[in-house]
Amino acid sequence: MTRYMAPNATADVNKLVMSVINTLKAVAAERGIELKYVQTDGVQDVVADSDQITQVLLNLLTNAAKYADPNTTVTVTAELGRTGKHVILSISDEGPGIAQEHLARLTERFYRVDTARSRKMGGTGLGLAIVKHILLRHNSPLDIKSQLGTGTTFSFKLPIPQKKSQET
Repeated sequence: MTRYMAPNATADVNKLVMSVINTLKAVAAERGIELKYVQTDGVQDVVADSDQITQVLLNLLTNAAKYADPNTTVTVTAELGRTGKHVILSISDEGPGIAQEHLARLTERFYRVDTARSRKMGGTGLGLAIVKHILLRHNSPLDIKSQLGTGTTFSFKLPIPQKKSQET
């Protein structure tokens, strides 16, 4: 119902990321995956629906921890965009990577790069489709970069609240 209504609440991006990392830390540790958060100075509040961005982070970090090579690191990075009007969040893994021909279809419902492996690891094939739709509401594309044998990075941006000018 809120699909066409852009969020107008603010959320502390650092708290959102740390909450998701703390939620997934034990599950990731079972595969030897370290979850790491790197942020630049000045990154804090964003305009976002905190529940929905938590869902985005849960989906992306769960996938990264699930598909990354064992005993590697999954890194969440939060940095100011070039214009200073957005925070860019990136989730990077050290996994097998995804072939270029699959990247454009990753956010389709039920699409799987490796059906046998996906079924074995669980999931419905809906996670990235949900992420895409949440980010559409937040007016942010999901950027996916991957290199075989190196890993994959999922990135999106959220606006920083603009200070209202005070009139006297």
